[in-house]
Amino acid sequence: MLTFNVVSEFDGWGIHVERHMTSHFRSQEEALCRANLLAAAIRRHGVRVAVAVNGTSPMVGLRSAHP
Repeated sequence: MLTFNVVSEFDGWGIHVERHMTSHFRSQEEALCRANLLAAAIRRHGVRVAVAVNGTSPMVGLRSAHP
């Protein structure tokens, strides 16, 4: 399973996949929205994907608040 981790950083929020940072955002809401969009796109190809916030347990079925 691939996990997108939305983590707090010293100057904003980031999305980490495995041990790599993919993007940097000013707010948690922006980062979470983008992580969910990326996860949804990957799920369409049959890959199991989860989104976790700041080290919490993965939220497999989480949907973005933004379309």
